[in-house]
Amino acid sequence: MSCRNRLYFRMSRPRQLLESRRVFFITTHFACDAVPIAHSEYSIILESLAETRMHRKLLLLAYCLMPTHLHLLIAPSDSDRLSNVMREIKIRSAKRMRAGRRTRKMFWLARYFDRIMRHRQELSETLDYIHLNPVKDGLVKTPHRWPWSSWPGWQTDGKPPIPVDRIDLAIDGRSPLRW
Repeated sequence: MSCRNRLYFRMSRPRQLLESRRVFFITTHFACDAVPIAHSEYSIILESLAETRMHRKLLLLAYCLMPTHLHLLIAPSDSDRLSNVMREIKIRSAKRMRAGRRTRKMFWLARYFDRIMRHRQELSETLDYIHLNPVKDGLVKTPHRWPWSSWPGWQTDGKPPIPVDRIDLAIDGRSPLRW
């Protein structure tokens, strides 16, 4: 990944219509100057995510905070836009991390990557991808050892750092994913 800062673009009208009642897989990266992220800053980012979730009333299905990026599986409320959710997460966490580091440097790249989850099977595969990311990157041997992930929330009696909104994935995997 390049360390160049990316420009922020406005969303098109057709894209705004597509956002209604959808689940999104998001990946957003830290700016090169921000890494490494201290363990105390991981907590700041997760607190900011939890606060944004409550303020924006979004569904939080999964997350995994990695050393260089953040994965999210979220569904914004009908009255909200994905761009506003992402902006709030980044602003809340960056303000606190800047105060802790006593710097004015940028912490997040401006852009993020998103993909609409169209079917339950795709959602299930994405959940696995998010939770296995620390294992794939060699950070831990099993997903339950990574403390900055929602993996425990998808296990019986698991307690993730931020509770997740679980949905039933037992319905036909090809059914459209809308509610």
